[in-house]
Amino acid sequence: MNGDQLFNWLVKFQIEHNLPKVLPHIKDGKADFLTEGDIGYDHRTPYDIKRFLIVANGDTLVSKLADSEMISEPEKLVFNNIPEYQDFERYFNRHNGDGAYIAHLSNAKIARVMEISNGHPRNLASLYRRLPKHFISLDETVGVEESGNKTRLATRIPYLPNLMEDAVHTFQIKGTVHSKLGLGIVTHFNKESMEMFYFDYAPNNKGPYIVESKGIIGVHEKYQLRDSNYVLTEKKQIDLNEINF
Repeated sequence: MNGDQLFNWLVKFQIEHNLPKVLPHIKDGKADFLTEGDIGYDHRTPYDIKRFLIVANGDTLVSKLADSEMISEPEKLVFNNIPEYQDFERYFNRHNGDGAYIAHLSNAKIARVMEISNGHPRNLASLYRRLPKHFISLDETVGVEESGNKTRLATRIPYLPNLMEDAVHTFQIKGTVHSKLGLGIVTHFNKESMEMFYFDYAPNNKGPYIVESKGIIGVHEKYQLRDSNYVLTEKKQIDLNEINF
């Protein structure tokens, strides 16, 4: 397993598991459970929407996070094998609501952790500021300063001093409502780049749809880190047939 594959699995899970939960509520591009002020926050996110943070690298991650006092009792972690997407899907369908996980990409194993501490060196506190302006809300009405704890962790962990030499990746399915469609985004960070996937409403779109009857498209954006800022390098509409699982 590698970082690109795990991100694709999260995208597939978002499309196949989370999207169907809200589809019956969507009419003319808006979920009926949203009220004014919900976009950019997660207090209206349905409970059965899976959202989680995954921190991943080889097989040294647990000991290094424990050394940084970001996780406790590492000896109690129970790892499960997820060599194929079907294993990944079954694993996450067993867990409810929110959560944080550690994955070993080298041997396709994953474990749930009770908590990942938000401690970090001071120079990493403001990394969220370089996120794209539409990262929290598609219409940019809610700024990146409203990033939650898991997003801040996702941006910082690849830069922790004792992990800088490792190929650390962080992944999220966010619970924060990104648009009127009522769902969050999927993210992937490492030291050099980030990527995100989100849904948008485009009833007159000519490209591929995720759900054509509802006018829902899927957008994949890739960014490279240049001069301490994320620069968009690719943006395209995708469907499930284009994703390599």
